[in-house]
Amino acid sequence: MYTTNPNSNGSSMALYQDTSTVTSLKTGSGKTIKISFKINSFAGGPCSSPYFEAPIKITIKADNIEYLIAAFTNLSGSASGGYLQTGLNIGQTYTFSFILPTKHMNGDDIPSDKQIQEFRITCNGWTWDVFIYYIEIY
Repeated sequence: MYTTNPNSNGSSMALYQDTSTVTSLKTGSGKTIKISFKINSFAGGPCSSPYFEAPIKITIKADNIEYLIAAFTNLSGSASGGYLQTGLNIGQTYTFSFILPTKHMNGDDIPSDKQIQEFRITCNGWTWDVFIYYIEIY
């Protein structure tokens, strides 16, 4: 399990974890990701895309290729793969759990049984002011 420390962003923030030595963390492994955060404000207004430029995104890197696997936005919309949560509101604490996706948000397959080299969450403070409580992988 990997758990972040609480953090919040004033302008932009990315939490990175090098997971290249965690041999049990592979693509297609069926592991669960759990994230908890609170949206303090939509500081810069809504994002321009339901998932591609979502204010909160989770990516993984495998074989030196980055895959966008989850996106969180206040807009509505759809994606062909990954985990998408829409319609979020200010002032609420959200906790979401989902299985590590086997498809990138654009629908492309993520090759299975590849070592996940890096796990990253990115918040764009120019769009949202977010407080992240934790991210877990188990």
